[in-house]
Parts: sequence; structure tokens; C-alpha cells
Amino acid sequence: MSTYKEIRGSTITAVDSDPTNQLGEIFYNNTSRTLKAFNLGTASWTSSGSMSTARAGGGVARSAPQTASLLFGGYVPPGATAVNNTEEYNGSSWTNGGLLPGVARNCAGAGTQTAGLFCGGVSQSYKTYEYDGSSWTAGGDLSNIAHSEGQAAGLQTAAFIHNGSYTEEYNGSSWTNGGAPADGKIQGGTSGTLTAGISFGGEPISNVAETYNGTSWTSIASMNNNRQNNAGFGTTSSAVSAGGGPPPSGINVCEIYNGASWSTTATLNTARSQMQGSGSSNAGMVAGGWVGSPTNATENFAGPAPNTVTIDTD
Repeated sequence: MSTYKEIRGSTITAVDSDPTNQLGEIFYNNTSRTLKAFNLGTASWTSSGSMSTARAGGGVARSAPQTASLLFGGYVPPGATAVNNTEEYNGSSWTNGGLLPGVARNCAGAGTQTAGLFCGGVSQSYKTYEYDGSSWTAGGDLSNIAHSEGQAAGLQTAAFIHNGSYTEEYNGSSWTNGGAPADGKIQGGTSGTLTAGISFGGEPISNVAETYNGTSWTSIASMNNNRQNNAGFGTTSSAVSAGGGPPPSGINVCEIYNGASWSTTATLNTARSQMQGSGSSNAGMVAGGWVGSPTNATENFAGPAPNTVTIDTD
């Protein structure tokens, strides 16, 4: 709790009721006769409903919100067997969706639950499939086989995929070449849109991060922790990097980006890597991954929201 001595010299606004979303503002509530301030609350991860299939290395509809996500493909034991099943998430439980036309693992994805995009993956290196909320149909093929372990983000009609050497952009029917990434990493976290994308971490294990403007990549502040096979969700001004390597085990450490720097946020309940995530830095999710074997566990993320605190004036 802040004390009056700590806020002397600050501007204090007198109000009759508490304002909303005025982060950092100090005010005096005339009605309750209390001195108050807004600050950021604490972020948290909460365990949620499990998927039907325990899997690692799947793809996700990256732009889907926490309450309407889509996860597909991946691998299951024994022997890292690739699968083609799809599951839909409503924020608390999973149901089965339409099957991919072929099995795939280490695949990339973008879009939403009702307009999803599969792009590249082991066994489906060049392939693109589009999801309409019930079934998958073929889209335009990728031009580079190296995208079998790429990362994607954006929408079904405006997406990008990249790996250590290439970027390709999708317009809903065909792919064209984009700007080459500077970091040379694969299997990291990626989120955002075609014209405002962000990527962080990757193999070889790294803490580097970059943003994409639809034409070129720009290096930004590095994360505090090296990681690969991490999940990512959010935007270029507010993104979350969750879990990841070093291999073969995962970590539970998560970081949040504010558009300028990274800071540690709430830790996952279960350390993992090779999972997938979607949503925003206020309400995200991760599902599946490797915890010594593939898991079906899901966790929901609640970001640090502004809250009101009373200041002790004694």
C-alpha cells in the first residue's frame, strides 16, 4: 500500500466516484472520503478444460480469442506420430472439429476459429488449408519447404509465415515472398497481424525479438530469458511469451512485452514447451505441449488489469 509521504507533490484529482482506466492517476473520492490510486493488478494462469488429444507441436488459429480458439495437428506417442484432428475451444472446454486433409506436426497456423489457416508442417510442407468452422479445404501452396517448422500469424486472408531464412505472405488465395527475418530462428513464438507482427525466441535457443511491418523485420528489445518452442500471443505493443525450452524440458517462466521492453509476468502452472497459444495479453490461452510426453492440458491467462487501491494517509 502506498503512503501519503510517497505521493506528496503529485497532482490529486477530486471526484465523486472512482474513474476507470486512469492508470497511475491519484484521486480523492469525495463520497467515500478516501485517497486512492490506480495501479496494475497481478497477472495469473488458471487451469482449464483438457483437450481430447494430448499433443505437442500442433498449430493454432493465432488470431483467435481466448474464448474461441482452434488447435490442429501435432504429434502423439508412440514415436511422435503425426495426427490430423482439430479441436475447438470455447474458453473452458474443447470439442472436436473437422479433420485436416493430411496428418502434420510442427505446423503453423493463423486466423480464427471460423476462418482458420493451416500453413506448412512436417508431412505437409507446402500445403495450405483453410477452415470455415466445420471443415478444411485446400488453399494456395507455399513456395518454400523450409516452412515445415515455421511460425505464422494474422488472418485467413492476410497472414504471414516465417522461419530462419524466409517470410511469405498470404492474401487468401496465394503466397508471395516477404522480407527475410534478421534473427535466423525457427520454432519461436509469433503473434500479431500481417502488417504488425512480432516474433520472439527460437532455435537455436535465443532471447531475440523482432517486429514485422508487412515489408521488413526490425530488431527490438530482447527477452530476459532464452527460449525455443515457446507460445506467443498478443500484439506488437502488448505480447506474451509463454514457456518454451531449453530442450528437452520446458520452463514455466513467462514474459510480457509493452512495446518497449520485456518483464517477467505470472508463471505457467505446468512447465512445458512445443505448446500453442492464442488470444491477447489481457485474455490468452495455451494448450498442449511437451512435459516429458505430450499433454492435453490447457491454461487461461488473465493479464494485469488496472485496479483501485486505497492510499494510507496516516
